[in-house]
Amino acid sequence: MPQSLPDTTPPKRRFRWPTGMPQLAALLLVLLVDSLVAPHFWQVVLQDGRLFGSPIDILNRAAPVALLAIGMTLVIATGGIDLSVGAVMAIAGATTAAMTVAGFSLPIVLLSALGTGILAGLWNGILVAILKIQPFVATLILMVAGRGVAQLITSGQIVTFNSPDLSWFGSGSLLFLPTPVIIAVLTLLLFWLLTRKTALGMFIEAVGINIRAAKNAGVNTRIIVMLTYVLSGLCAAIAGIIVAADIRGADANNAGLWLELDAILAVVIGGGRLSAMGLLMLAVVVIGILLAHRTRFGNQVYAIGGNATSANLMGISTRSTTIRIYMLSTGLATLAGIVFSIYTQAGYALAGVGVELDAIASVVIGGTLLSGGVGTVLGTLFGVAIQGLIQTYINFDGTLSSWWTKIAIGILLFIFIALQRGLTVLWENRQSSPVTRVNIAQ
Repeated sequence: MPQSLPDTTPPKRRFRWPTGMPQLAALLLVLLVDSLVAPHFWQVVLQDGRLFGSPIDILNRAAPVALLAIGMTLVIATGGIDLSVGAVMAIAGATTAAMTVAGFSLPIVLLSALGTGILAGLWNGILVAILKIQPFVATLILMVAGRGVAQLITSGQIVTFNSPDLSWFGSGSLLFLPTPVIIAVLTLLLFWLLTRKTALGMFIEAVGINIRAAKNAGVNTRIIVMLTYVLSGLCAAIAGIIVAADIRGADANNAGLWLELDAILAVVIGGGRLSAMGLLMLAVVVIGILLAHRTRFGNQVYAIGGNATSANLMGISTRSTTIRIYMLSTGLATLAGIVFSIYTQAGYALAGVGVELDAIASVVIGGTLLSGGVGTVLGTLFGVAIQGLIQTYINFDGTLSSWWTKIAIGILLFIFIALQRGLTVLWENRQSSPVTRVNIAQ
């Protein structure tokens, strides 16, 4: 029987698009559309040693966002998220403006502003890496309290300054390009070298793919996670310095944005008589309690939150239940929008901005575990009441500024999240403790 000769034909290599090709194609498509809509889109002129034109303006305006995105990339690569970058940016900008007005030298101002970003990132890193708090929740604390800290630094005022040396970082030019663009490019290059030419990038990818396997391989996962949040805070601080230098001042809360909504919320929650809105809220709470604790649907919700795999094995349709949960949440949000519109007798496009954070805070303060499986509607109602009492007291006290509300809620969030984490660890240790065997004498 003749022996078959081995196949020596080289295997066909499948064509693979280079990394980032879809994004590059989308960018080119957008630029093409811009070129067709605006014929002078690509027109760039050199004036006073600096380039001017639409492409340059786009790069200049995108520089702060690019800096935030650079830091956020490292955090997301480890499987986390940083919601506090905007608040950290505000803190750094407030520090820059306040210290410049106070007469500190430029190096001290820059180092102090960068230091605030590093400290903020370290705070987030400790919560995530050491206390094992979910990144979304851990950074939510600083997102809520950070605006209050920034306003505390500026005493709630728009601080302006006149420093040509500092303004150069926001509105100056270098190598014919705006300074913010140069700073963003240098930061991008530095981070690229840091992640592609050192072991740090490999460690970050290992942690993001499988943190347990990375830890077993000898990677100090805690340090890596903390470092990514520190770098994210540093990038946010650089962006804050650029924005403050550009406008030659600091507006810690974007000219009072969201404060009027917080005031309306405080009045509604802390109101006196039980109006039709109050009766509606009471009815929703009662129905919510019955639905969550006295129906099969409520039991299914808690089962999925405790362990979705086990719930699926028990015959619970996790997909349909999850869909119904989000439909219920959206329906209640719609009802809240109708109530808000009736109460204010107006329709406002920015209505509800930031209220989702108050809702999450109420849920956490009310005792609902963010890991799922534990929580009550009545507890959430108490969380809403606690927030309302804090806001009402601060508004009517007269001696405390409104930004203390954010700080107080942030502190409460930290306390309750720490308690949740402590109780969870205690329960896990109790579950994993060895069973004591008792010898029965024959």
